[in-house]
Amino acid sequence: MQKKMKPGRLKQLINSVLYKPADYRFDPMDKKIIAEYNKVRPSGKKKCLCYVPYTNMSFTADGTVLSCNYNQSVILGKYPAQTIHEMWNSDGAGKLRECIRHNDLNCGCQYCKNFLESGKFSAMKPQVYDRYSGSYTLKSPKVMEFILDNTCNLECVQCSGIFSSLKNRTDHLSASSMPYDDSFLQQLENYIPYLEEAKFYGGEPFLIDIYYKIWEKIIEIKPGILIFTITNGTILNDRIRQILSKGNFDLAVSVDAVTKNKFEEIRKGAHFETVMSNLEFFNDYCLSHHQVLSVSTTLMRNNWEEVPGIVDLCNKSGARTFFSYLTTPVDLAIYNLEYAALKNIYDTLSKYDFPENTAIQKYNKSCYDDFVNQIHKWMVKANSV
Repeated sequence: MQKKMKPGRLKQLINSVLYKPADYRFDPMDKKIIAEYNKVRPSGKKKCLCYVPYTNMSFTADGTVLSCNYNQSVILGKYPAQTIHEMWNSDGAGKLRECIRHNDLNCGCQYCKNFLESGKFSAMKPQVYDRYSGSYTLKSPKVMEFILDNTCNLECVQCSGIFSSLKNRTDHLSASSMPYDDSFLQQLENYIPYLEEAKFYGGEPFLIDIYYKIWEKIIEIKPGILIFTITNGTILNDRIRQILSKGNFDLAVSVDAVTKNKFEEIRKGAHFETVMSNLEFFNDYCLSHHQVLSVSTTLMRNNWEEVPGIVDLCNKSGARTFFSYLTTPVDLAIYNLEYAALKNIYDTLSKYDFPENTAIQKYNKSCYDDFVNQIHKWMVKANSV
């Protein structure tokens, strides 16, 4: 039986890393915000705002391991210096979990805190993890995220060399060797039986060889695991079709515009017609596996006018929208525009309305409305400066 940690010892541990001792205290989110957020959570009201630290590990390209890839402040460890077991049970993991248990998001969780405070609740990452809210003391992660390699065939204007090998050369960044080896794959074998989901990001996941090795292990050990993969949609070959036929994949396709010229201007190296054709294949795959395709869009200065068309595309195909709010590069971001520009965006987009005849349509409209409301908040803020 695990011994309970003495309250004084817990306070001492948290103070040593997250707070100055003299300033120590938990600082939970406002109860009104928590109440409003609880109203829209798909699985209902929860005591805790977020269950990601209790259920998830995120493996990044340089070997750094996080609880959440939105929280770069709390590091669980680094592979291969530490094993998966050591990182899952690390002091960093324990401290973050204790903060989150008190609904304190000041431990590197600023990304979600900002959206909660602004009322932007749709598609927030914590909602996906609510299904694992039954325990604060999971012995093994239920979800693993893999961002192991930046191999990619595109040079998207909003991307950086960190996430694209082609953009890496353009940005004159030095190449780094991936630390994940056969020993890492062997360690994963001990955790796959307890996983419910595995999430794969890139680069372009369908071009990353180690992902196929992990997928094969998942299919061999526990084929029911949900394998989320986000692709740029540019490639579809026999290797991809074969792995999809064997695994339980949940797919997302990145689409930043629905007009050919704008799409190819943003996603340099992609062909619009090819991606639209492949998107149809991926959508059919999801439907046949009782999944809903996600269409992921990065919201920027150069594509905001495309957003209504993207919502229409999703509604027609039965796909789910997912909007990412760009912060860098700053010259493509929306949040830092002047009042007049933000007002123009708000006035234009607020004129659109969308059907709510299905659950997917209702969800897509909610995401769109959240975006428009966020523009209005930025507009008000810009006008007050």
